[in-house]
Amino acid sequence: MGIGLLAAPFGLVDAQVGQKVQSGADAPDLAGKVEVTGRSEEKYTMLQISEPGPGGCQLFAMPMGEQNYMSLRFYLFGETAAAAAAAVAQSEPEWSRWFGERFPMGE
Repeated sequence: MGIGLLAAPFGLVDAQVGQKVQSGADAPDLAGKVEVTGRSEEKYTMLQISEPGPGGCQLFAMPMGEQNYMSLRFYLFGETAAAAAAAVAQSEPEWSRWFGERFPMGE
């Protein structure tokens, strides 16, 4: 399990800088373009986003023994940052459900 499983619903498998990003119907709202990709041990993609609000988003996967640590971080800015942060907070249950379905916690 790696970054591909986290990136696929957003069309980010083998992402290229400048590539447009739009979440699919089964993923929470996320739109923007790829700014940076990294293919070291810690695979990551940095996005400049327009949805859920203007800012940045970092997706990464890091191996930890037999498991992978998956993370999606939002950095919101601009005049609408407070409203976008509220929208992200309100959609947290949807993101939690989405992550839980794709990456169940080990027992």
